[in-house]
Amino acid sequence: SWQEGKITDFGLAKAAGENLGMTGTGQTLGSPSYMPPEQQGGARNADEQSDLYSLGATLYALTTGEPPFAGTMLQVFKALDSPDPAVPAIQRRPGTPPLLDLILRRALEKVPARRFTSATEFDHVLAQAARGLGL
Repeated sequence: SWQEGKITDFGLAKAAGENLGMTGTGQTLGSPSYMPPEQQGGARNADEQSDLYSLGATLYALTTGEPPFAGTMLQVFKALDSPDPAVPAIQRRPGTPPLLDLILRRALEKVPARRFTSATEFDHVLAQAARGLGL
């Protein structure tokens, strides 16, 4: 069933011991297109809601075929810093169920307090939507 899937790796890497040119203090580690706004620039204030943003970005990409914000790292960071939301999934991929579009919009809120409060809440809403779609 769809509830049995697990994400185990986003392809991140860290050099052990000495910095081998991969990462350094204050550098961003990760895929900017899937990174929440509060994590850009290497900020350390990421929490569960930050993870839920990244999960929402992944679901958005699976739904539309592209991440919510794309381009160069600078373009993505500018988009994350802007108050403008991502283009709604339903506009990028007509036929997206409206309820899924609303779920993705909430998951991709730029202000953490407006996102889902926990993975349990996110899971519950997704399960309700799946049942409503007959999945």
